[in-house]
Amino acid sequence: MAIVVKRDAKLRQYVLAALIALLSTGCANAQAKKTTAPFLVDSLPVYYQTWEEGEKKTCGTYNAVHILSCDETMEWAGSFTELLKKCALESPPETTHAERVHIVLMVEVERAKKFDAVFSKNPWPGPDRERNGWECSKVSAKVSCKPD
Repeated sequence: MAIVVKRDAKLRQYVLAALIALLSTGCANAQAKKTTAPFLVDSLPVYYQTWEEGEKKTCGTYNAVHILSCDETMEWAGSFTELLKKCALESPPETTHAERVHIVLMVEVERAKKFDAVFSKNPWPGPDRERNGWECSKVSAKVSCKPD
């Protein structure tokens, strides 16, 4: 009987060690998948001037408003840069830059079209950043982006 108890104890140790190894491997794989898997956003407002099928655009996501803003520096009346200039001229002098950016992004959301978007990583900047830059392409009703 004593031999069986020792054997059972040793067997339990092996089983426990195997379970720990499997669980830690599974957790590591889940973490790897979590960090490398695409980040999907349904019905994301996307703001741009024109966008041909398959054309690549430089875009940005912001921490203030969930939008993908493209054609930001192009010289057209609706570009982010032009709207920000107009907002700076028309807003009260005490309006901060962050407040102006928020106003412009809200205008863009109003004018944006909605697309399902796929990002290679989390698209939203952290609290220490205002913007993340992306290189995006559009195919049908889906936008795909990777860091620029």
